[in-house]
Amino acid sequence: MKKVALMIVMSAISVGLFAQSANDRRGFQGVVTATLKHTIKPEGKEEAQVNATIEFTGRAIVVEGDTYDIVKKTFDGKDKTVFTCTKRRATYEISYTVGQSIRIVDTGNKDMVTEYRSLKEK
Repeated sequence: MKKVALMIVMSAISVGLFAQSANDRRGFQGVVTATLKHTIKPEGKEEAQVNATIEFTGRAIVVEGDTYDIVKKTFDGKDKTVFTCTKRRATYEISYTVGQSIRIVDTGNKDMVTEYRSLKEK
């Protein structure tokens, strides 16, 4: 009887752990501010001083009022996290390198790149 109870408890724990790792996009939360915005377009490059707030809510990333829903998250094991996101039927890849930059690339038009620099984590 004790073995059966132990097996049930172990099964419940393993199911809980699997559920957490299977949906790893959740739980990444925090606020980052950027003071430099670098935009690359086919027409040329543009750099501007900004006071942008980037918020990671766990299920979405909010950049200057635009919400990107997180579909997938990958981590390189060091300091870079890449999020695959959707916004109004378009797919974006958002790369967050801790302390350095947040880079937003439209996967349908890779010529359009927005990069936020001079980051401060709150």
